Amino acid sequence: MRYIAKYTAIVLLAILPVWLITACQPVTEAVSFSVGPTAAPTPASVFVPTQDIVSVGVGQPLTLTSHHLSPAGFGALKILVNNQPVKTEAAGQQGAIFTDASGRVKLMVDAPAGEANTVKAIYPNDDWTVSLAWLTDAPGVYELKLEVTDTAGHPGDPIIQQIEVTAP
Repeated sequence: MRYIAKYTAIVLLAILPVWLITACQPVTEAVSFSVGPTAAPTPASVFVPTQDIVSVGVGQPLTLTSHHLSPAGFGALKILVNNQPVKTEAAGQQGAIFTDASGRVKLMVDAPAGEANTVKAIYPNDDWTVSLAWLTDAPGVYELKLEVTDTAGHPGDPIIQQIEVTAP
């Protein structure tokens, strides 16, 4: 047994300096991988908090918040209800009111209206938080979709919030 321990110690003492010398050598070349030109990052969005479905009673307001990031700045935020563009009902510098295609859903957004069914960022930042107030008198399950574009018109992935409106 002592014989094995003695030779194991000798082997370890012989390998240890070689390993230390090799491991402590400075890296002389940087390794870089490239698979072609990199695309500019597109906007990213999320509802805060993230929930699969939100429930609200008929005639009860529901406040939703979305957060958006875009290194290239923001062009517009497109709003759709049940995959249909909303229509501008009223607009001002501090916000806009939209209705869905049926005219039964009202959305109040804390950003000025842009073209057609969009709102635009007030400040030229790379992050944007939008508050929306949802109100309807019709029960059912609705899909609210937000699509943000950057200043060059590149779209980010849309975010979707399911909203279940229940009768009293």
